[in-house]
Amino acid sequence: MEKIIFMGRKPGETEAKNYTIRPEIMNEFVSIKPGALSNYGLFGIFFLVVVLLFVAKFIPYPESINFHTKIVETDAFGKSKLFICELVVPQKYFTKIVKGLPVQLRIDAYPYREFGVIKCKIDSVSVTLIDSGFTAYVLIPKLVLTTQNKFVQFKNGLKTECIIITKDNSLFDRLYNKITSKKYSGFS
Repeated sequence: MEKIIFMGRKPGETEAKNYTIRPEIMNEFVSIKPGALSNYGLFGIFFLVVVLLFVAKFIPYPESINFHTKIVETDAFGKSKLFICELVVPQKYFTKIVKGLPVQLRIDAYPYREFGVIKCKIDSVSVTLIDSGFTAYVLIPKLVLTTQNKFVQFKNGLKTECIIITKDNSLFDRLYNKITSKKYSGFS
C-alpha cells in the first residue's frame, strides 16, 4: 500500500504533487469508530449544563437596594427610647419600598464578616415627598442577636449600611428574567 500524505508533499520533496485517494483507504478511514470521549462528549456537556441550571435554582441572589445612614435614638414612635434608621429613598424606588420588607443592617463599628448582620424590617414609609425622595424607617429592637449569634450594643450616630431586599430570587430566576425580558441587550 502506498503511503499517503495529506499535506501534499512527501518528506524531502520541494514541489507539491497531486495524490489521489483510493476508495479502499477512504472506506478504511470511515469505518474507524470514534472513541468514547467524542461519542459521549455532547451528552456530557448537555448533562453538565442541566446540573448547573438545577443548582442555580437553589443559589439565593436577591435584588436589593443599599443605603448608607446612621442609627438614631428616638422616642418619636410613642414608645420608650428606640433606635431607628431613617432612610431617604430616591423617588424611583417609591413603588418598590413598602412596609414589612426585610432589611439587613451592617454596622461599620461591628464588621459584618465577624459579627454578622442584623435582620430587621421596614416599619413605616412616609407618603410625603421631600426634596430628594421620601423617608422610610427601620425600627431596631433593643436586644438584637446578629446572624453570628452575637449581641450588638447600639449608640446614637453609629454609621450603618442598610440593605433592603426587594425581591428574594434565585440565580436561575435572575438569569431567566434577564434573558426573557423584552429589553434584553446582553449581560451588563
